[in-house]
Amino acid sequence: ISWRSLPGADVDQVGSVHFSPVHNGGTEVRVILRYAPPAGKLGGGVGHVLGEHPEQQVADDLRRFKQVMDAREVPSSAM
Repeated sequence: ISWRSLPGADVDQVGSVHFSPVHNGGTEVRVILRYAPPAGKLGGGVGHVLGEHPEQQVADDLRRFKQVMDAREVPSSAM
């Protein structure tokens, strides 16, 4: 799976997700993400201070994805 931001987007980014089988019958999920925060390094620094860490967000998202896949249930967003 891959994506690229549209021209003029607030954050210029490109990324991909790769799924590979592993020896124990599981699946390795690898994410590659490149982005340019608004205002360059200054914007990246401000985001870091405000607690917006893309690496941590990806790790958290992968952890939730694993939980859903391990549960073998379709998540519901209904309240």
